[in-house]
Amino acid sequence: MTMSYKLNQADLNKVVEAVKKTNQSAKVLLNTRFNEIEVIIGRNASEKKEDAILDAIWDLDSPLCDLVSVCGDSSETDTYDVVRV
Repeated sequence: MTMSYKLNQADLNKVVEAVKKTNQSAKVLLNTRFNEIEVIIGRNASEKKEDAILDAIWDLDSPLCDLVSVCGDSSETDTYDVVRV
């Protein structure tokens, strides 16, 4: 089921809103080529920040939550279609 679901701008907006509700800073990136959303929290992010964002992502409906990853850094930002802060 997850493989056939195609991410779009509305999905990106849902993730951005979920992250905003945590009051934590992060970059949210949509890559339609690889059908993924990445939430970049920074290399030295606190455990509190990571937990808050992970909890917000897990609360999203499936399959969206299954297509979102949280990471400390990404040097591949030029391959993403949309970057939101």
